[in-house]
Amino acid sequence: NQVERETWPDGTVTWVSSTKMAMRNDAGETIGIFGISRDISVQMRTQIALQESQEQIASILSSITEGFIALDEKGFITYANPAAEALLRSSSEALKGHRVIDIFSNGVGKALVAVFRNAQSDAKFRDCEVYDEAEQRWLMFRAYTSAKSLSVFFRDITVRKEAQIAIEDQQRELEALVVERTRELTDANALLQHEISERQRAEAALLQTERLEAISSMAGGMAANFENIVTIISQYAAKILDTTMPGSHPHENAARILEAAQRGRDLTN
Repeated sequence: NQVERETWPDGTVTWVSSTKMAMRNDAGETIGIFGISRDISVQMRTQIALQESQEQIASILSSITEGFIALDEKGFITYANPAAEALLRSSSEALKGHRVIDIFSNGVGKALVAVFRNAQSDAKFRDCEVYDEAEQRWLMFRAYTSAKSLSVFFRDITVRKEAQIAIEDQQRELEALVVERTRELTDANALLQHEISERQRAEAALLQTERLEAISSMAGGMAANFENIVTIISQYAAKILDTTMPGSHPHENAARILEAAQRGRDLTN
């Protein structure tokens, strides 16, 4: 099963897997050789292309500034690029065969394992930001799933995270200041509204008093005039009543007029 590379006169290259054995006579002497060759050119070309692809991927992963680790289906590290070695302060060979939970022992590992499991369960990429208390730094991880492996990119985001936290603290302080100023303005506005309402009530009371005084004056004048009219009617009704025979029609009418005049006088009073 030896692999042999064959170059033909036209420059074509093929590969065969050959098995060769000696041919012996009855005396045990070697009199020749025989063998079987199987064409494995397709497999070899595929293997070479795969190897070149892997080398290209390894070259790309070695040149990126983000840390990269590959995990198998059981969660063990199978590869780590130079950026990952620098971030984790360990060589790729030392990291191989270890799990993330073994590298981060301060709770970060457990959090990452949970995120990676979720990524594997729904075949999606997952992002997470964790604080590494041991190193006092923030790290961002992004995990991508494949059939039987997990690709994890990560980088140090401490500077960005600290700036973000500082901005959030400033925003909270500003929001608290706005709330305080808003409360003060609300209280001042409420006091102003109260003063305006009191002034409006005072003005309304004054206007009502003036209206009542005007109505009282007008009513008093009308009552006096009406009283004079009722008095004249009463006097004439009394004269008719005195000069007519009781029981007569004019006498009864005068009595009714005098009675109505008295009711008018009572009403006016």
